[in-house]
Amino acid sequence: MSRITCETDDGNGDRELTDDECYDLLADERRRLALAELAERSAPIALDDLAAAVAAREVDGATPSATDTQRAAVSLHHAHLPRMADLGVIDYDAQTNRIERVGDVPTSLPA
Repeated sequence: MSRITCETDDGNGDRELTDDECYDLLADERRRLALAELAERSAPIALDDLAAAVAAREVDGATPSATDTQRAAVSLHHAHLPRMADLGVIDYDAQTNRIERVGDVPTSLPA
């Protein structure tokens, strides 16, 4: 069984995602777009900025509407970011709405 290794910040070293976790993580298109955006960044990002970037990716780089960006922000905040944080791929502070990737971000399925 192949695994994707993601570093965690809990002091326990590397965290390996199982194939099932990886498939779950990458099953949703919006989550894949968020991960792709985070993979390109090394600094933390605000939820509003990530939502705008994801919404732009969803409309193939065109300027997304305010509604598109708001929908992306809501689904990221309530569903996708908590799931990614639970898997140890990102740190998400829901109080400050700051997202930071943890180690390498998986963007493709295991071979």
